[in-house]
Amino acid sequence: MRVNVWETLAILLIGACTALAGCDRRPPRASPPGFADLPPVPGEREFGSPDAERLAWRERMEDVYKALGPDAHWKLKEERRVVFRMKDLPSEQQETLAEYVRGRHRRGWVESKVGRPPDLSRLSFAFWGSPGGTVTLAILDPRAPQSGGLQCAEIGGWPEEEAAESK
Repeated sequence: MRVNVWETLAILLIGACTALAGCDRRPPRASPPGFADLPPVPGEREFGSPDAERLAWRERMEDVYKALGPDAHWKLKEERRVVFRMKDLPSEQQETLAEYVRGRHRRGWVESKVGRPPDLSRLSFAFWGSPGGTVTLAILDPRAPQSGGLQCAEIGGWPEEEAAESK
């Protein structure tokens, strides 16, 4: 039996290329039920009547949450918190989040933490929540990330399925 070195190398190269291309990987898992599209913030959790601007930002921040993908949605479900940075988002959502952070109610706090003009690459963000409550966006303090940071906006309710499971 004669082994052709070139044929063997070609087979190994094809195997390596398919592995690098992801052909041998499992498909990504789907978001847990209810966590890809969060339900609306429950009416009893609203402080006053939400105006059009607040509703528009809520929708845009939910798009930021969705862009994090299924792994982040699982982490939120399982750990009640998912931390991320600007670089973890597609460019469109980076721009949305940057615009939000520079808004009049947040700009002063952000500049006090990361300078002026704000170096947004130094910031971390979190979505957090718990059953029976809401999912909230926070900007974390770079010097004390466990402090909770600046609580910004409720972006949606906690999925009902999850709330029922925890009772």
